[in-house]
Amino acid sequence: GLISLIGLIGRNGSGKSAVCDWFKTQGYAIISLSDEVRRVARAQNKPETRAVLTEIGTALKADHGPDILAHRALAHYKTLGGSVVFDSIRHPDEVRVLTQAGVLFIGVSAPLAQRYQRIKDRNNARDNVDFETFKAQDDQEFYGTSGGQHIQACWDQCRYYIDNQYDSLDSLWAFMKEPVPRWIG
Repeated sequence: GLISLIGLIGRNGSGKSAVCDWFKTQGYAIISLSDEVRRVARAQNKPETRAVLTEIGTALKADHGPDILAHRALAHYKTLGGSVVFDSIRHPDEVRVLTQAGVLFIGVSAPLAQRYQRIKDRNNARDNVDFETFKAQDDQEFYGTSGGQHIQACWDQCRYYIDNQYDSLDSLWAFMKEPVPRWIG
């Protein structure tokens, strides 16, 4: 059968949500580690911009350890059971905690210009930035200069990778099921 616990690693705009949507069609629940950060933002009446969410996430990790979001996501999973995809994994300590719980990691990538176009197309307040700002935020998240995030270190822990240069959801989903990818079975 399908592997029941999957974690997605990828940069902003790489298509993680589209991959999550495909896994939903296969009966997976989705737990985003940043849901907890958004919950705190709402409780503090703060806007859910990328800068604010990064600040809150970094503060949570400073106060409770860099693996706090993974522990909270696993606690949420234990109330659900079943098959789950964990999304928004951005720190190697989160990967360590989820690995111990049996999560298999898949990296999702796409070129910078394509990722920027995708965040422009989805048009939410969190992503309303110019290209230079996008690139600066992207590098900060990837290379770990903010302290709370280090996607590059997580990337190295993936067992499989999806090169998501597809220009439509249909194309991505066709790849995900035909031929059957290695992470299924």
